[in-house]
Amino acid sequence: MCPLLQKYVINVIRKQLPRHVKLSDPALAMQFEDPISLSTLYRPITVRNSDPKHTFSAPIIDELTKTSKFDPINDLPLDPEWRVEDFAVDKKLSAATASIPLTYGG
Repeated sequence: MCPLLQKYVINVIRKQLPRHVKLSDPALAMQFEDPISLSTLYRPITVRNSDPKHTFSAPIIDELTKTSKFDPINDLPLDPEWRVEDFAVDKKLSAATASIPLTYGG
């Protein structure tokens, strides 16, 4: 292996949606609902080794864990490597059909 070769990781993060998004399929809407805001997950973050899986929207969980390093669902302490960017859930969300209610005032 050549000593000049380096490995890079590029994370592409979307900007936050300016409006509420509603999934068309009610079953998917329940599956991908943030347990704190009760809206559709945005940039899903999962607590590592949580069972059942605890997934939150990134901006919300980031705000909640700034000062308190506890899982908001079960109040267990979060280990230093607790945060998992859940790309599998994000991929499913990206493929789902959604609408933006009240886009045209109706």
